[in-house]
Amino acid sequence: MELVSALTEGGLTPSYGLMESIMKNVDIPVNVMIRPHANGFVYTEEDLKIMKRDIQVAKSLGANCIVLGILELQ
Repeated sequence: MELVSALTEGGLTPSYGLMESIMKNVDIPVNVMIRPHANGFVYTEEDLKIMKRDIQVAKSLGANCIVLGILELQ
C-alpha cells in the first residue's frame, strides 16, 4: 500500500498521526510518500531537512519503504 495525503496536489507526506494509525491497523507493507509541498520536485536545503526527519519518523513507525521524487535545476 502507498500512503499519501493530498492526492489533488500530486501527493504529499501524510501526517504522523495518520501514519501511526495505518501502521497499527494493517497487516500489509506500507510505503510512505515523502513530499513536503506541492511546489514541484526541486527542494531547498530546508525542504531536505524536513524530508529527512519525515523519513526517520516513517521508518520508526514501521514503514516498509519511502516513495519520493527529486529533481535538480539544470
